[in-house]
Amino acid sequence: MLKQIGLLAVAFVGVSGPLLAGTEFQRASHMLEAFSAELREAAEERDAAKFPPKEYNRRLSMIEAAVNQAIVSAVNARSRPSAGELDDELRHALSPREADTNLASVLACEFSGRSYYVVAYALAVGAIASRSWIGVVGPREDGKPYEVLASVEDSLADKTVAIQSVGSVGNGAPTFLAYGTNWGDPHSHLTVILYRFDGHALNALLTRPLLTQGQVKVEGDKLQLTFLTVARGPGYPPAPERTEIYRLTASGIKLEKTWEDKPK
Repeated sequence: MLKQIGLLAVAFVGVSGPLLAGTEFQRASHMLEAFSAELREAAEERDAAKFPPKEYNRRLSMIEAAVNQAIVSAVNARSRPSAGELDDELRHALSPREADTNLASVLACEFSGRSYYVVAYALAVGAIASRSWIGVVGPREDGKPYEVLASVEDSLADKTVAIQSVGSVGNGAPTFLAYGTNWGDPHSHLTVILYRFDGHALNALLTRPLLTQGQVKVEGDKLQLTFLTVARGPGYPPAPERTEIYRLTASGIKLEKTWEDKPK
């Protein structure tokens, strides 16, 4: 089981396994906290030039690399963590003061006789800003160490992050939903992306962005999306609600039915 460790333990020689993974998660967490503090200071000083886009992205890339290295070290430990344990460790690293369930999500899956982790997380460095990462971690061959096999960058930019298993398509390739809403969005615009992992890459089978008051439901091989057709504020007539039903097939995903309900 993964455990947080004190700074004193870093001085020990020859540490490995969960202990090493713990120190690497702490390092990534400290990098994220330090960058967030620098951004707040620059905002208070109205110094927009301190972090131009190139430098901003460079710092986030460094933090992302540190987080991913911690994940790989954790899953290669002698006592390999469960998806829940890795999920918990990752959330605490990304929000050490109070683990935020909106910042990370981990699934375990099987494909072609091998075990994999599907990992999604957001690096939140501002009130409404974050950068997402979604990837699959596993062995390239039986008996080989786990590594990042496939990933997508920032497909849920500035959004909460969650993933949910949807079963498999085609030759049994794992399929999962990645979804999130904009931070602080009063209309809860939901973005949903359905991914398939074919053993080498993550392929998007369906992308439905910015669904107002969106909700997603999975039942067997069916995926149901429900959302308002338009965002309206207080005092305006309610908007119609649209429902879309998709079905997983051997070749991918197919829109099976759609309708709109008039406001009550």
